[in-house]
Amino acid sequence: MNRLFSMVLPELPIGRPHTAVLELYGPLGPVIRGPEYVRTISALARDPRVRSVVLDIDSPGGSAPVADLIYRSLRHLSSRKPTVAFIRGAGLSGGYLIACGASKVVALPTALVGSIGVILIRPVVQELLDRVGVKTLFIEPGSPWENGYIESLNGKLRDELLNGEIFYTLREAQVMIERWRQAYNTVRLHSALQYRPPAPDAIQTSYPWPTLAQRETGNYKTLTLKVVQ
Repeated sequence: MNRLFSMVLPELPIGRPHTAVLELYGPLGPVIRGPEYVRTISALARDPRVRSVVLDIDSPGGSAPVADLIYRSLRHLSSRKPTVAFIRGAGLSGGYLIACGASKVVALPTALVGSIGVILIRPVVQELLDRVGVKTLFIEPGSPWENGYIESLNGKLRDELLNGEIFYTLREAQVMIERWRQAYNTVRLHSALQYRPPAPDAIQTSYPWPTLAQRETGNYKTLTLKVVQ
């Protein structure tokens, strides 16, 4: 086994300081996975043999969460050791964001380097809409008057549940959010709805309560109580 490792792995100067090279090739998400690179960067930050780190970047960008995750981890590494981001081919969008986490950025003259939106296709369809008679309506983001009920729901969901709970599993989040939604829709009284719940449960009962003989023969009447909104 030791002979196999010696054939596959290069000989490292054990105990001597050296510069580590971390390669980031390809799109963020499908190829470059955030958790794997975060673990690698954290290991480089803790390794006393690693005195500096060079990031070899050739990425068109991709997943925004992955880019932000690696960027923050790289910033932590840069606060402890010198880091250099070398862009050989492309450092676009999230790839450029990751490069900005290093102490210094170096790029080839032929490299494509830029922030979000360096390549954008914007179809102009206004003349087509006018020709076919389609009208557009602009709705400002977050305007309560556009849909007050949705705005209220989103705000209360965030303040009362999401900001006060820590979900450790997806199933736990599904159960907690569904439980809160049921209470919000069927139990809580809303002042905007004249102190009624938005979607109260309909109650079905029997009146008067049938005797045993009536239940066996089915000779009784059923009264359904329906909540009218």
